[in-house]
Amino acid sequence: MKDESASGTDLVPFGAHEYLLALSRALSRNLDLGSVLHIVLEEAVVLLQADAGFVALRLPRSNMRVVATTGLPLDAARAFEPLLNSIPNHIEQNDTPWWRQTALQRALLRIARRQQLPFTHIIAMPLEVDGEIIGVLITFRSSERAFTRYEERLLAGFADQASIAIRNAMLVRQLVQERERLAAVLANSADGVALINAEKRVELINPALARLSGWTLESVVGQPFTHVLQLENEAGVRLPPPSPHDDLVRQEGYLIRCDGRQGPYVSVVYTPLAQGRGMVASVHDLSERRALEASQRAFIAGISHELKTPLAIIIGYAETLLRDDVQWDEATWREGLHVILDEAHHLTRLVDNLLDAARLEAGGLKLHLEPVQLDEFLPRVLGEFARAHLTHHFDIQIESNAMPPVMADSGRLRQVLHNLLSNAVKYAPEGTTVRLRLHTDTERGEVIFCISDEGPGIPLDEQGRIFQRFHRAKGEASRTEGAGLGLYMARAIVEAHGGRIWVESEPGKGATFCVALPIADDKPPTRRTIRIRPVDNSK
Repeated sequence: MKDESASGTDLVPFGAHEYLLALSRALSRNLDLGSVLHIVLEEAVVLLQADAGFVALRLPRSNMRVVATTGLPLDAARAFEPLLNSIPNHIEQNDTPWWRQTALQRALLRIARRQQLPFTHIIAMPLEVDGEIIGVLITFRSSERAFTRYEERLLAGFADQASIAIRNAMLVRQLVQERERLAAVLANSADGVALINAEKRVELINPALARLSGWTLESVVGQPFTHVLQLENEAGVRLPPPSPHDDLVRQEGYLIRCDGRQGPYVSVVYTPLAQGRGMVASVHDLSERRALEASQRAFIAGISHELKTPLAIIIGYAETLLRDDVQWDEATWREGLHVILDEAHHLTRLVDNLLDAARLEAGGLKLHLEPVQLDEFLPRVLGEFARAHLTHHFDIQIESNAMPPVMADSGRLRQVLHNLLSNAVKYAPEGTTVRLRLHTDTERGEVIFCISDEGPGIPLDEQGRIFQRFHRAKGEASRTEGAGLGLYMARAIVEAHGGRIWVESEPGKGATFCVALPIADDKPPTRRTIRIRPVDNSK
């Protein structure tokens, strides 16, 4: 044993204990896992005058995996992994530990020979912390000199220090990864998030809250949270801020942006952190929901008026015609009956729109598709519509007489066309011209028809919302009849056909609504049925 000790001392430039102490200091100063593994391997090989080595770690949700090598290729070292997976998870109290067992060492050397590695001796040492084996350190020699007991004890002492350093580096890497995941979640969250410390100052906000509030990610740090998350109610009264010691608090109101202007209507939930360390504020934008609720309220008020008006006319004319004290001539009777019939048709259209919208939301609206020649179908529908609307002029232009067919539900397509034509007549002054244009886009494989009017046009900020359910355009358009369902239904029907619908308009220059339907494929056309799904109201 004396000779072994003397031989081991010759391996290092000064005493083994001083060498291990210096290594321990070097490892403790480094928390990067890659750097720690490099130091461990290089110094282990130098310490034992070995020729090669590798470190395998038991990674989370994984088996033993070779993560670093020196003196041999990584692919060759990976061949040892199946054998290493038999290593127990915890240190066992045996007379002969598993890393000293001759059977294990012979098995490792057999694998080395199969990989054509020139190793003759091997020494394995567990990397363990508090009895848990987190990995294994294995070194090889190619010479005839075997590893001594002294070198094994020297490596064991080194492995103890290396295990702690590797565990610390692994924990640091795990914390960094968790922080990166949390940062990714915050950065991509649609809701705003603010972290508020115990001094009631903002430590950070995510990009979503920066967009809502107008604060930048840098300028907000250190600001009192009452400056960043100021809310006011409908009456313009500021809401009192919660205390960091309060339980869960939820507030709703208009968020005051950093420039002092009123921002979106939001819901803010304040969640206190443990031990009074502050709180987390979650900010959800309710603007779209509020707009939809306002549209629904306007729809209820509007539809009530729309239903009452024709009913009042029908009742008024019916009561008038039934009066016993007046003898009406045939012309008056026919005029009255025509008015009653027109208003009844108006009521029917309103009720049909309401029923169709309800069926659409319930997924019960279907299309019965069959080949349709739009160059024949559109002139026929336009002619019928023009005869019932003599207050306007109508013009149709077809690109050619050889239009390819589309697969369409002619009844639903008629509904779309009637809706677009009715809007054109409704908003354009009497005596103006409504134009229908039909052409083929061969590059996109579509047949496109557009309906243009000479009305007031649609403001740019309204164009993105006119296809939403219950939406009524502001200004002059809001004074016309309608329930805000026509364009919503038109869009749902067109998209169910696999087509597109859009609007092009400039204020004061009228509006053009276009519908593009895919050309039927070359297969023999057959009638088929598909279900119309509700469209996304956020589009």
